[in-house]
Amino acid sequence: MNARMLSLLVVAGMALWTTGCFHQKTDLGPKAEFSFSPASPKVGEDVLFDASNSQATDGQIIEYLWDFGDGATEEGPIVIHRYSATGRYLVKLTVKDDKNRTNSVEKALQVIEELASRSLPAPGPSPIGLAWDGQALWVADTLDLKLYKIDLQTGALLTSLPLPTEIPDGLAWDGKNLWVVDGMDGKLLQIDPSNGKVSKSLVAPGDVPTGLTWDGNSLWVADLDALKIYKINAITGKVIDVFNAPGDAPAGLAWDGQYLWHSDGGGRLYKLDPRGGQVLGEYDAPGLDPAGLAWDGQYLWVSDSIEKKLYKIDTKSL
Repeated sequence: MNARMLSLLVVAGMALWTTGCFHQKTDLGPKAEFSFSPASPKVGEDVLFDASNSQATDGQIIEYLWDFGDGATEEGPIVIHRYSATGRYLVKLTVKDDKNRTNSVEKALQVIEELASRSLPAPGPSPIGLAWDGQALWVADTLDLKLYKIDLQTGALLTSLPLPTEIPDGLAWDGKNLWVVDGMDGKLLQIDPSNGKVSKSLVAPGDVPTGLTWDGNSLWVADLDALKIYKINAITGKVIDVFNAPGDAPAGLAWDGQYLWHSDGGGRLYKLDPRGGQVLGEYDAPGLDPAGLAWDGQYLWVSDSIEKKLYKIDTKSL
């Protein structure tokens, strides 16, 4: 065979390959895919599992089989399941098409306990900042611009005072006085709890201060614009420490004697190491709009301006 004949055979072979004469069809089969909601369901809560995004490449899916990781199974493209205990579950979906081909996918799901063990109606129409003075809970209301002092056992109103700012985002108690965030002017105001008058003013470390708490020595301030949490000297206003907030909408702060608790407008509640801000725990906050936080020595309280409630959380169960 001469060189010219060999070249022609090679070209012809390549042409046959590109036209598909030598192509072997791949048996693709179905592709399993699913989603679930809510992302972090609570014990006893309905969880919706949806396999609508599963695909059959050259056939039709005829079977959807679910294994929820707790011993229960179900069939169907869209199903609902409830978990009876907290924990991490591996959910498996297996789909089968009309050619008896199967495909499976697994996803992990974390079931949590309901956080709030009790709730109280808020004293005002839009509660936001919270502070515990050792005997009663103070609530700053962003709509009627009042400070309320309530009894946590009964929810009874003990006193109310006018607020010195139109945007009272955060509230704290330093052992003698209240501090409130002045979101209008970007300041932190020290307030005499007997009459509501401002006794001191500090410039906030960020442009949009929100949450506020006292750790026994210093003030902590969350900032919505900078997405940071600052520790500052309450006398000079000087920044002592700063770290990034864990969420996209920093809100309330509380100090439990060892750790910082932080609420985020995205509906999350964080337990933070005050030395650097490491997230030690992340939870679904109760309510629709978790804002202010306060620690009463035993429980964490969360305000919700949409549901107009104050939620009590036993953090020992987290």
